[in-house]
Amino acid sequence: MNNVLYVNKPRGITSFDVCFKLRKVLNTRKIGHTGTLDPMAEGVMVVLFDSATKANQFIVTHNKKYHAHVIFGVSTDTLDITGNIIKESDFVVPEKQEIIDVLNSFKGKSLQEVPITSAVKVDGKRLYEYQRQNKQVKLPVREIEVLSIALDSIYKNGFSFICEVSSGTYIRALVRDILSIFQLDGCLSALKRLSLGDVTIDDCDRLDDILNAPVDGSGYNEK
Repeated sequence: MNNVLYVNKPRGITSFDVCFKLRKVLNTRKIGHTGTLDPMAEGVMVVLFDSATKANQFIVTHNKKYHAHVIFGVSTDTLDITGNIIKESDFVVPEKQEIIDVLNSFKGKSLQEVPITSAVKVDGKRLYEYQRQNKQVKLPVREIEVLSIALDSIYKNGFSFICEVSSGTYIRALVRDILSIFQLDGCLSALKRLSLGDVTIDDCDRLDDILNAPVDGSGYNEK
């Protein structure tokens, strides 16, 4: 497909920032992406511009694969390490087999409560707006599917895992639900999207490389 860029989004910027930076290079104002990555997350981001933006409705529903890191002992209001700390506690890292068993219990379809930090609308207002205004709201519940999930590493204060999930799955909420089984405080500490559909991290260019690449008269020479 023409007018598509596979970007390895760096940490520390929003998905909107990525598109904004690419507008000048691509010499277009018609640009979008197929799935938001939070500022603290990195990895695969598919950017569409000009005529390709019409394909967004088809690409956005693809499964996604992530490498997620969990830290014990710290709970935040955003369910990740960037939020305000609401509780700190002592902990004992579970045994390897216990972690594996808990992760395996999340395979398949289940219902997931959407985190209040999301952009999902309730009564015409995005959930994160309720959070910013410190207002109570009933969080919607959606069906998700975890196609695969496996322990990657165990640390002195947490662990990491790799999972492939259906579109619409919130990894921070998955981590929240995993921690609830352990009955431990904790949160998502790092996240990397490894693939989106058939697009893998190896297919992606670093954002800086794209921004600094030679251009012709019409903008960046995409693949």
